[in-house]
Amino acid sequence: MGAIIAIVAFGFSIVYSFLRFPNFAHGEYCAVGGYLSYYVHNSLDIHVFYSIALSSLLTGSLGVLLYEIVLKKVERISRGSLLLASLGLAIMLQAILMLIFRSRPLYIPYNRNLISVFKYNLFSHEVAALIIIAVLFLTIALFQRRSIMGYALKALPYRKDLLLIAGLPVRKLTILAVFMSALTAGIAGGVIALDSGLVPQMGFQYLLLAFVSALIGGFDNIIGTLLGAIIVGMAWTIAMAFMSSLMSLAAVLTVATVLASIYPDGILSIKRRIK
Repeated sequence: MGAIIAIVAFGFSIVYSFLRFPNFAHGEYCAVGGYLSYYVHNSLDIHVFYSIALSSLLTGSLGVLLYEIVLKKVERISRGSLLLASLGLAIMLQAILMLIFRSRPLYIPYNRNLISVFKYNLFSHEVAALIIIAVLFLTIALFQRRSIMGYALKALPYRKDLLLIAGLPVRKLTILAVFMSALTAGIAGGVIALDSGLVPQMGFQYLLLAFVSALIGGFDNIIGTLLGAIIVGMAWTIAMAFMSSLMSLAAVLTVATVLASIYPDGILSIKRRIK
């Protein structure tokens, strides 16, 4: 569970870190990616992980399309309007999913093979989720530290005017950040389809968990967000062993509230380190 939350939170943190924009439609991108994985797998009869890869690319493209059509135009008005627009997209996507799929849960059928990892038995999709988050982390770390585009993307929320003067493709950088964010949401949705199954209303729960992870680790720090996701995942797993899903969510929010009161800017926030 922690690895799945980490993948969702990773994508949520990308948009905020690079664009200073908390996308409230991010959870619904997870749901869309999950349903796309389900239908790609059943329609094309390809391996489940290939279907997740293809559906995540489609989800990334959908994220860019919605940004270009809706969010980019609203962004020119005000940040508040941008947040409301992303919330509106979330409501619209959830309504479309509920209209098409109702409330029946769907799962991607596959052989749940057990794999022994450090004396712990994990299902193959859980191991895959751990590998995915490790690959995503290493990829973004190398991209940020070893490429000009990576440095430019880090500077995007702070020195956009200087990037324009330097002739760097600011628009392409923005689209890249949006695509990567929606892509990871699609990957998370596919893994969720293998793990707990799909329901149209699932987007809000995972958005909330991703938001809490970013709150704990620091909205402006991707590594901190991953650390927050690990804490949230552990709290969720422990709580689920003793109480219902709703009470477990309340327990996670309680842990987040305590940590946020101790570290208001997040455990690994850049702002806190500067202070």
